[in-house]
Amino acid sequence: MLYPLGWNRMTELLLQSLDEASEKAQAQRRLYELGRVIVGEWARHNDVRKINSANVATWGSALRTAAEENEQLEFISQVERDVAGLIEGRLKSSEIKRQRYYPPAEHDNF
Repeated sequence: MLYPLGWNRMTELLLQSLDEASEKAQAQRRLYELGRVIVGEWARHNDVRKINSANVATWGSALRTAAEENEQLEFISQVERDVAGLIEGRLKSSEIKRQRYYPPAEHDNF
């Protein structure tokens, strides 16, 4: 299983990590729209879709780190830009890797 928690569960976890009600409302609205756009593209036939399962797994993993680093809204902005870039053809799905959002920590080599 590439992404065991799913987009909705990761959205819930991210929202729980925010303290301000206005930030929660903004993040919830943006993540809902982002999820809608992502699934619309991801659900297309493999030969034509521009967002794949590995991309979704990468975003889910990085989203967790964004919450830990208190960079939730900044991360959402980056994913919004990347999703638009993928759909518009300015980015390739192979460019969406974990290190695009968070470089590997020194202890990741274990």
